[in-house]
Amino acid sequence: MCAAFADAEPRALRPENSNGPLQRLEGLRFEYHEVDAVVRAPQLGELAARLAGVEHMRVWVDGPFIKPPGVYGTGWHQDLPSYPMDRRGLMHIWVAMEDVSIEMGAVRYLSRSHRLGPLGRGANYDVSRWRGPQTPRPAEGSLEQLLREDDWDIVGEVACMALRAGEAIVHDGLLVHGSLANRSDRIRRGWVVAYFPADTQYTGMPRKESDGLGLEAFKPFDHPRFPIIV
Repeated sequence: MCAAFADAEPRALRPENSNGPLQRLEGLRFEYHEVDAVVRAPQLGELAARLAGVEHMRVWVDGPFIKPPGVYGTGWHQDLPSYPMDRRGLMHIWVAMEDVSIEMGAVRYLSRSHRLGPLGRGANYDVSRWRGPQTPRPAEGSLEQLLREDDWDIVGEVACMALRAGEAIVHDGLLVHGSLANRSDRIRRGWVVAYFPADTQYTGMPRKESDGLGLEAFKPFDHPRFPIIV
């Protein structure tokens, strides 16, 4: 998989300049069979299902995230409110492709914030819509703006940790998280795969991963792009 990751960068992920936005390429598994084998691995599917408390999971997306030196972080947000899914259980597995220090723009998480439920689309944005350094930077809302006063009795401390190459972090689709700016002189490389419960229904909300596939609103995601891991 590392070879596929390295091959993808010069062709599609090299930033035009060091101040550009976070670089990402979704669907690496459609181009490299070794990546698809990892994404469909029963061990990962079983792990995701156990964490979600369901019988089976589907694949949502996979892809590398590249953060060059000097690139700003992403604001506090949740993932699930921006996806066309009718229930909880979405999760992302973030794998470090090389050693990632805090200085390189590590992801930070607000502990226990998934217990608050969805906070709305105002708490999210789609980085794939950024077109380059000329695009205005999304406003980075503070946690004080995002949470109500009584929410602080539920959530815990902000967690941010360095990772060694090959280590991974799993986070729930409702966990509030964001990332720091890359203040190092090295490119931060990570790979993410997302899974969601197999019985999730499609809401019809526009989203590039599911648009134009013929999915029916409030029916399961029965399409080859979203295979069930068994």
